[in-house]
Amino acid sequence: MRFILTCILFTSIASAFAQDSLNMERIGQWNPPGMPIKSGVIFNDVWGYTASDGSEYAILGNVDSILVVDISVPTAPQRVYGFDGGNRTIWRDFKTFGDYMYGVCDNCSEGLHIFDMSGLPSGNVSHIMTTTEFFTKAHNIYIDTLSQRMYAAGSNGATEGLVVIDISTPDAPVHLMDIEFDDLLGVPAANFYVHDVYVRNDTAYCSHGNKGFYVWDLTDLSSIELLGDYNSPGYNHSSWLNDAGDYAYYAEEIPKGQPLAVIDLANLGDPVHDITLVTTFKDPISNTATDPTPHNPFVVNDTMYLSYYEDGMKVYDVTNPTSPDMIAYYDTYPTNGSTYTGYEGAWGAYPYFSSGHLLISDITFGLNIIKIQDCASPTIYFKDFDGDGFGDPNVFESSCSVPGGYVLDNTDCDDSNPTVYVGAPELCDGIDNDCDNLLDADDPDIVYNTYYLDADNDTYGDAAVTILDCMPPSGYVDNDTDCDDNNNMVNPGFPEICDGIDNDCDGLIDGADPDLTSIEWAIDSDSDGFGNGAVTLYQCSQPTGYVAFAGDCDDNDSNNFPFNSEICDGQDNNCDSIIDEGCSQLPCDAISLYINPIIQNEYRAKVDITSDATVSNSQDITFFAGSEIELNSNFEVVGGGVFSALIEDCDDSTSSVVSVTPDQIANYIHTIDGNSEFPKRMKVTITDEFGGQYLLKDKASLLSWLKMHYFNSFKITILK
Repeated sequence: MRFILTCILFTSIASAFAQDSLNMERIGQWNPPGMPIKSGVIFNDVWGYTASDGSEYAILGNVDSILVVDISVPTAPQRVYGFDGGNRTIWRDFKTFGDYMYGVCDNCSEGLHIFDMSGLPSGNVSHIMTTTEFFTKAHNIYIDTLSQRMYAAGSNGATEGLVVIDISTPDAPVHLMDIEFDDLLGVPAANFYVHDVYVRNDTAYCSHGNKGFYVWDLTDLSSIELLGDYNSPGYNHSSWLNDAGDYAYYAEEIPKGQPLAVIDLANLGDPVHDITLVTTFKDPISNTATDPTPHNPFVVNDTMYLSYYEDGMKVYDVTNPTSPDMIAYYDTYPTNGSTYTGYEGAWGAYPYFSSGHLLISDITFGLNIIKIQDCASPTIYFKDFDGDGFGDPNVFESSCSVPGGYVLDNTDCDDSNPTVYVGAPELCDGIDNDCDNLLDADDPDIVYNTYYLDADNDTYGDAAVTILDCMPPSGYVDNDTDCDDNNNMVNPGFPEICDGIDNDCDGLIDGADPDLTSIEWAIDSDSDGFGNGAVTLYQCSQPTGYVAFAGDCDDNDSNNFPFNSEICDGQDNNCDSIIDEGCSQLPCDAISLYINPIIQNEYRAKVDITSDATVSNSQDITFFAGSEIELNSNFEVVGGGVFSALIEDCDDSTSSVVSVTPDQIANYIHTIDGNSEFPKRMKVTITDEFGGQYLLKDKASLLSWLKMHYFNSFKITILK
């Protein structure tokens, strides 16, 4: 931590670390060596007891025991009693009622322990009984002294609520009820586990973990009523009320770094059920970390005392309940330095001794006896939020020692900015840096900025050409790192490339510079100007057979390369992963296709057509669906091969039969272009009135037939 404030002598074993504190000092510590440890925990909760003669005792939890330590001489605390509960656990909690002390543990099987403390100071503590009648484990207990009831939270006796026990006869407890809040609300699947509870006048203020903060009227256990609830964002761990009972303070343990919260209880109960969050707050001791975790709050005489894990104990004035003011703290766990590592340090606190002695149990450093400092003339210190050594005149503390993050100076005119304080250099930033009410050029103390000419407009400046101003003039920048301000391809941010120039201003050129970015060359096997990106070389000059552009999808075919025109040949000519886009899919010529190279030279099909037919150069050929098969006069079948194919009927669904008149046929014929043949996508079969069929292959034959049968009726079948 940050300050060494005082050296305190005590007879027990003390920590060797310096402590950070505000208006508090440790006057005693009990931390014997060799204590048992489990999961990094040695000590847990603490409570207090005052004997009939006024002597004071700490009740301290250890992994395996309940310990009683006499702190009547706080500088020399002495253990006077110990009870081994039988289990090893990191959770033990205690409360007192009159001369009786009750103890429980979590993650154990010990049940409820009852001790008679009345023998102190001359005698000893007596163990009255241990009972598992009500539960075998409980996370905590609370005793409502007016109603003489004990409430056990987090027990296996009431897993979704509270076990209520009558202790009007303190050494003979009587079970009253197991309250299961999930069943009470009619939502048995919900998790209403109670982690901790505070009770006043039969009203229970329950920390339901992830469910939030709930208030229940338990006056009549046969008719329990929900008075209000607030769904807090974190894991609601524990709470306490102020003296008037109109505000509650709760702590959330998970995730770490949650703030304390203030709840307004003014509208508690029927008919409003409206309890509301007023504010949240946290005051880290560290100047650099912001996530301390609160554990357990306690309020007495409008002062709140908190065990705050790695921030030790903190004390707040809650005279104004909605605006808690931290007035003191003492860090019991200095080994974390200036960071918060999790759930270490102060576990529990006890602020109810009439002597004013405060107890803090530290997980590692045991029992600490603390008191608020008294000094004849406290000093006013001012908060230095921005750490510039100058304080905020509006935020101050009166203290006997320097609080962490406070200074004596109160002249900072903006304590959120470390560049603003009295005497700071006046900068060109639109801010009154030196707190003299003058800004930038209006202040004779101005320190102008230096800007550098950027002639090549690459955002890097020439160190030899400068100007002083508050803002950079056009063509100037705020750095002087350009080694050639006439070439925008030369500056510290430009990559070193193969151009014979020191591009990145490191004094090395091209291959001599380990930062060189070569141009990557790709092999171009088919010489189409585009290379195979899978086969590349890195060098400054272009190798033979390589090109600068990769992306060729078929480097063995010069007809296929990026941006080429797509033709209907069954290949991806333009390398866009789409074959024959834009090609029309024309229908088949027939079901059984025989190719006669003498009278036919063009065919179409929707399926692959393969054949052992070859052209004169003896190369095998394959005909693809949708592509044209063109045979010229040089085509021949070699070696007795057969050029024929069987294909599927690909267009029978598009056939149609219509009845038309000769005039309609004539009109239709005139819409066909001047070719003598029908388009290949159409055949015409005509059936006359006697059932005769005529297959007409061209326009002339159709017209001739129409002249001969002009007055006859017929049907025409058009295959599209």
